[in-house]
Amino acid sequence: MRFVSFQYQHKYCWGAIDDDNVIELSYLAPCLKSAISKSILPTSIADIENKETVLAFRDLSLLPPIPDPKRILCVGQNYVAHRDEMDGKATARPLIFTRYPSSLVAHNDNLIKPAESEQFDYEGELAVIIGKTGRRISAEHALNYIAGYSCFMDGSMRDYQYHTTQYIPGKNFDNSGSFGPWMVSADEIPDPGAGLSLQTRLNDTEVQQTTTALM
Repeated sequence: MRFVSFQYQHKYCWGAIDDDNVIELSYLAPCLKSAISKSILPTSIADIENKETVLAFRDLSLLPPIPDPKRILCVGQNYVAHRDEMDGKATARPLIFTRYPSSLVAHNDNLIKPAESEQFDYEGELAVIIGKTGRRISAEHALNYIAGYSCFMDGSMRDYQYHTTQYIPGKNFDNSGSFGPWMVSADEIPDPGAGLSLQTRLNDTEVQQTTTALM
């Protein structure tokens, strides 16, 4: 299933996508993150008993699927081709950096190139939305902790990224990245590394074409 977060009647809401419509589900939990943590997401449209509020998807003011994530952890140079492009080296300990929610916009919102940077670059990514807490999880059990997946654009100010060894300054200008439009539940994507197609467009021009099999 696909789930979205949005604003409706001056409130933060969330719901399930049903063709071109969204069934509002805020009566189950105040937000999508809360519904995930309580393990109360419906598994099919047929499971939704209350369909009192049905809205047209095209009319919604979308928010990032998880508007207030506790953490946003990013893996640097996670595609082989991009690693080679950046003269990186294969490593068993990947580069990890953070983004802040204030750096992100929702689907169809404008990204903003900061006046301070001359190297605003695009990076289309697969977002992994963690569904439950865990610690010291084995690799073979890791996918059991994922609630779903989404699109992510990790906009990067390359000049600020490489001012020091820390990536964070170049990754966190306001409105420099995007998240959404929706979360696809994990049961729809049993193997995220099996070769999902990923495309990035800049002003309707395709600038990136890759597959998650290359991660």
